[in-house]
Amino acid sequence: MARIIKRYVNRRLYDTEQRRTITLNDLAALVKNGVEVQVLDNRTGEDITSHTFSQILASQTKGWQREATSLQLFRRLIQKGGAEMLEAVKKAMLAGIGALDLSREKREKFFDELIKRGEQPKNEEAKLVKEALDRAEKKTTELKEKIDERVK
Repeated sequence: MARIIKRYVNRRLYDTEQRRTITLNDLAALVKNGVEVQVLDNRTGEDITSHTFSQILASQTKGWQREATSLQLFRRLIQKGGAEMLEAVKKAMLAGIGALDLSREKREKFFDELIKRGEQPKNEEAKLVKEALDRAEKKTTELKEKIDERVK
């Protein structure tokens, strides 16, 4: 069940679980730590999670050094709008996951090179590769599931 955050008319956020007001930065930290949250307008009960997340993104991009690049990115997202925008973001995230798969191949090659040079015993190598690949695969699967869940 999602942790309920209420947004009041004065724009203050209230964490119902911790029973205290929080900032957008506090909310961002919760999300970064994997906490499932739902932001509700206290007056209407409307789910305003997406709107609040967009405010977090906007505030976090203020410090981006390549402002021209971020403006282009936002311009394209706004131009695409709605479902097309979500699909573009999903594709970009999945491309990143594809990079993780490439990293898997690189790790295997790296361990193979260590064995060839005699720097890594074969049984130790197998254990290390398996552990590294298992962790990466688990994270990749979790990330794909989260992306699919958020985009639906």
